[in-house]
Amino acid sequence: MPERNPSDQDAHLLAQIQGDLSAATTLLRDLPRGVTVFGSARTAPDDVAYQCAWRLGTWLGRAGLPVLTGGGPGIMEAVNRGAREADGISVGLNIELPYEQTPNPHLTHRLHFHHFSTRKLMLTRYS
Repeated sequence: MPERNPSDQDAHLLAQIQGDLSAATTLLRDLPRGVTVFGSARTAPDDVAYQCAWRLGTWLGRAGLPVLTGGGPGIMEAVNRGAREADGISVGLNIELPYEQTPNPHLTHRLHFHHFSTRKLMLTRYS
């Protein structure tokens, strides 16, 4: 891959950030304000914390509050699963990284981000 000069790198970074923000705004702006849950990706389904997160997602889904997570496994999956099983809105804002997990299967809405900063901004902006 040819090396880029700093101005090309900056332009590429800005284009990725702008694209991420635009896509997220388009996806999230028409949804009701939700509840963002941050949690471990390594929590197993038989863990009490997973069960509590699933229960929280169920309650939020029944209350009509969208659930927003990073969209991965563990606590994120538990909350998304609970919301989806309660026929609620289950949003996963995943990050594109090498060797990272894929989005969990319990999402009604999903989006992939290039950078942690824009992902965190959107997780907090719409909750």
